[in-house]
Amino acid sequence: MDIMLTISYSLKIPNDEFFCSETGYVKEEMQEQLKKLFPNEMILTENAVAKREHLIHFPLYENKNSMRCVSCGKWLYMPNKEHLQVSLEYCKVVKGIPLCPSCAWELELDLKNEEFVRELKEKRYKDSENTI
Repeated sequence: MDIMLTISYSLKIPNDEFFCSETGYVKEEMQEQLKKLFPNEMILTENAVAKREHLIHFPLYENKNSMRCVSCGKWLYMPNKEHLQVSLEYCKVVKGIPLCPSCAWELELDLKNEEFVRELKEKRYKDSENTI
């Protein structure tokens, strides 16, 4: 049986430190660091070998082509905004609050409480002020 375990890291790094300006590819020294941190193959048990697969996402610009879930902070794709060729979950906006599908489902009953909705909206605006 094949199981895919996905682990994501969101890096805040200047574009010119990660990508080569001439070629547009990931810099060699950055590739070496990634190989050290994330080896091509890991042996979990005698019968389980994990091989590395990776995706590099285009820069995410909050409010332009993506949002963060107010509840869990996960990056989300906004289908009605600029097209992104990435494998992000879609953003589900509930009562003006961006949520990932999981949080929207988990918070479905709580979102009927207007006080809870108000607190989430305040959290969203407070978080957006801290990232500017």
